[in-house]
Amino acid sequence: MNKTQATSRFLQLLHGPACCGYLRVATLLMVLGSMPMGKIAAAEQEMRSVEAEGRAPGDSGNARAEALADAMREAVRVGVGVNVVDQSQVRDFQMDFDRVFTASMGYVKNYKILTSSLALDGIYHVKIKADVGPGTPADNDRNVLKMLAKSRKSPRLKIQLEEKINGQSSSSTATDWFGRLANEIGISIVTDAPPAGGIAAKRAAILKRGTEAELRNSGVVSDCDYILEGTITASSGEPTLVFGSRRLMCSVDVGLRIVDPVSGSVVVSDTLEARRFALEEALSPEIACREAIRRSLQEAPDDSRKQPGMRAFRMLFTHWIAEMDLGSIFKVELTSFDLASAEKLQATLSKTDKVGAVWVRSVDESGVSVVDVESSLDGLTLARSICESLDNRYQLDRSDNRYISLRRMVQTPEPIPARSEPRAVAEVSESKAATAASEPKREGAIPYLPIAGGAVGAAALFLLVSYFQSKPKL
Repeated sequence: MNKTQATSRFLQLLHGPACCGYLRVATLLMVLGSMPMGKIAAAEQEMRSVEAEGRAPGDSGNARAEALADAMREAVRVGVGVNVVDQSQVRDFQMDFDRVFTASMGYVKNYKILTSSLALDGIYHVKIKADVGPGTPADNDRNVLKMLAKSRKSPRLKIQLEEKINGQSSSSTATDWFGRLANEIGISIVTDAPPAGGIAAKRAAILKRGTEAELRNSGVVSDCDYILEGTITASSGEPTLVFGSRRLMCSVDVGLRIVDPVSGSVVVSDTLEARRFALEEALSPEIACREAIRRSLQEAPDDSRKQPGMRAFRMLFTHWIAEMDLGSIFKVELTSFDLASAEKLQATLSKTDKVGAVWVRSVDESGVSVVDVESSLDGLTLARSICESLDNRYQLDRSDNRYISLRRMVQTPEPIPARSEPRAVAEVSESKAATAASEPKREGAIPYLPIAGGAVGAAALFLLVSYFQSKPKL
């Protein structure tokens, strides 16, 4: 009896009169139990469209990215009943929200933002509508980021890392590692050659635009979206006996941050766990330290497949997607900005279309105040709205990418008009003065003295002199 005949005979017995209902159910459950659970889930579940809301403390620097990751997590929970936080082994959501986001991408096929706002209680809210279906947690960060870079516009990144080995500036081991990873994922890397705005600076110099050429050559014209900065320090010690063999011990410290070059805001900050590596004694101290740097970025301390250096890029993409979906965060700097103006600006902008949230970061009436504005408007339109909200008392000083600088206009007092004498009084004074000058002086008369007090005073003095001249002498 072949396999097909055996299966046919089994089905005949299962549906025959000799098989009771309980046996049929038990047999069916046993057959289903032998099937892979993934296929059962795929067969039973279909794509669902769900709405979910995410929340995050509004004072957090990553409030929007955290809220978006929370909304994605909730959509997966409602749509397919999976808790990606447990699957991702996340212990602290605020610390590992980027892992929750990438894990959710294994279930969320697409989504769109419905609403986003900063509530009066200081909590940032994001509501999304997502198509959720069967999937697996995205345990391969490289593939997820590659997919995001392909489906979304990739940010332009410049790498500026400082590496030191035994106190001396060394080769670019970490820079090369991050460069290769960025190329594999699909992140656009901006190099230092040619310099930013080099051709435009030469053109401005030829056209005698000295200020423009100077600005471009100084590097204030940005040529990238973000800069990966950091310090990587490696040091080697004396060979040590480890498990019966002599090893060269190397320690590595890695501190990374990703900065917005225009506003100077730090969008990603990541400090890797300090590590020590036991390497072959035959290696030179410099080569051993380079290998230790590579391992600290490539290999996780718990021997998992996760790459510690990948976290910075994962956080960057989470922040970048939040920027594209929720609107950019504009850093607005204002001079001579008082508390009343700050409250008025926050209240007015919060009601403006395409403005999601307003954060007053600092108020310094004698210096520079900072306000962060989430908006899908372009920089010039937002600057115009801010000036109108402040009764056009400010003017635009600079707008670049996600940075706006506004300066308060100096109110010049109106000039006070000079006092003019009435024409009639001036004519009378002039005629009397002429008469007095033409009359001969009498002996003992009081001489005429001009008075600087004006024409009226001169006329009064003239009348007084005339009185004494006409009075007979005793």
